[in-house]
Amino acid sequence: MDYSEFEAILNRHVFGRTLEQLLRRLVEHPERFVGLFRPSTPREKILQNLIQAREIKFGDAMEEVVGKILESGGFVRLESPSTELEYDHLYLTPDIQSVILIEQKVRDDHDSTKRRGQFSNFNQKVEAVLQVYPKRKLQAIMYFLDPEFKKNRNFYAEQMEKHSYPNTQMFLFYGSELFEHINGIHPTGVNWDDIIEWLKQWRSTSPSGAVAKGLDTSPEVLDAIAREQPKLLLNLAAHERLWEEGIIREVFANPELLSAVCDVLEGITRRGVSKQRHREQVKRLREMIAKYYATGGIE
Repeated sequence: MDYSEFEAILNRHVFGRTLEQLLRRLVEHPERFVGLFRPSTPREKILQNLIQAREIKFGDAMEEVVGKILESGGFVRLESPSTELEYDHLYLTPDIQSVILIEQKVRDDHDSTKRRGQFSNFNQKVEAVLQVYPKRKLQAIMYFLDPEFKKNRNFYAEQMEKHSYPNTQMFLFYGSELFEHINGIHPTGVNWDDIIEWLKQWRSTSPSGAVAKGLDTSPEVLDAIAREQPKLLLNLAAHERLWEEGIIREVFANPELLSAVCDVLEGITRRGVSKQRHREQVKRLREMIAKYYATGGIE
C-alpha cells in the first residue's frame, strides 16, 4: 500500500455518497433535525449529523486500510465462522500456522456498560473461531487505533487474563503496537510511522470550505440520486417541518438545483408506482420548492 491507495480509501468512505446518506436520514428520521427543543441552527444540526457520520465512516475506512495492509503482507482472509458475528479482521498467517483475529476500534473511550458488551462480543468471536479451527493456533487481538485513549485498558487486560483457551494468545494493542506485532510475524511494507504521515497528509489536503461540510450538491450528483434513489428526493416533500425550519434550504441553497431535479424525476418511471402517483409526488415537491424558496429569499 502507498499513500495514493490510502487516500482513495479514506475519501471513498468519508466523503463518498454523503448527500445521499444525509437525504436518507432526513426522510427516515426528520425528528432528529427539527423541533423547538434544540438550540442549534439548521446549519449546525446538519453539520453535527455529518460530523458524527464522518467519525463512523473514518473507522470503516481504517478497517479497510488495515485489511489491505494485512493482505499485502501475505495474510490470507478467512470467511466468518459464524453467520451471527461480523469480524473486522480474520486471517491466516503467511506461514499457515496460525489464525489471527483482530477486533478494531478507533479509540478506547467507552463507558462501563459498553466495554463489557464489547469484550463479551470479542470473546464470542474467539470461541466461534476455535470451534471452526480447533487445531490452529489463535492470536486474538483487541486493537484501538488512537493511542491517546486508554480508558479501559486495565479492564480489558483483566478480562483477557480471566479467559484462557487452548492454543490461544490474547493481546490488547494501541496505535503502533499492532503494526509492530504484525510486521514481526511477516513484513507488510507498512509501519505505524507511515500511517501517521499519511494521515497528516490526508488531513492537510482534504476538502475544506463548503465541501468540508460533507455535501456535494452538484447537478451530476443530484441527477444520479434522482435516477438511482428517486424516493429520497420525492419523500422530502412529505416532511414539511424540514422546509419550515430551514433544513432543506441549508442543504440546497439554490432552488434551481431542486427544480432541475424535478425535471429529471418527471422523466423517470418507478417500478411498482403508478404514473399518476409519481406525477403527484413530483408536483408536491415543486409546490414545496415554490412555497419555501419564494419567501424570505436565499441567504
